[in-house]
Amino acid sequence: MKIIGTFFLTCLFSCSFNGTNNEYAKWQKSNFGKLQFKGKIIKMTELVRNGRYYDIACVQLDYSNVDSFYAFIPNKSFLKISKGKAVIPIGSGVALEEKKVDYVEINMNDSGKEVFYYKGKVWETLNTLALGCPGLQESDLKFCDE
Repeated sequence: MKIIGTFFLTCLFSCSFNGTNNEYAKWQKSNFGKLQFKGKIIKMTELVRNGRYYDIACVQLDYSNVDSFYAFIPNKSFLKISKGKAVIPIGSGVALEEKKVDYVEINMNDSGKEVFYYKGKVWETLNTLALGCPGLQESDLKFCDE
């Protein structure tokens, strides 16, 4: 079964996850299922690897229900929360045609949704945060460290 995710801004990839691995699916649900955060995007970057475009964003958190979180499993998980900031992948979606987002809300109140804001516009997608992100490297999680 293939799930194509739409996790923010243009096509950070077609975030995809092959759901045949039940152990990973359990890990994914227990680690990402209750994660909630929101904040202002303070910077973004676009990467090109193997002819594909990937976007990552640094979010200054206004709220997070965890102080820190680190997940990097090649092609499966990419997220870091540390010192009041989050590094997140930004994927394709209706909302992100302009490739601009000011503010994000992820799974607030266990909604299962990602909500994106830009100059009065609001876009909502299903929460695909834990879907695989081929092409991103662990070193990309240092994007907010600068």
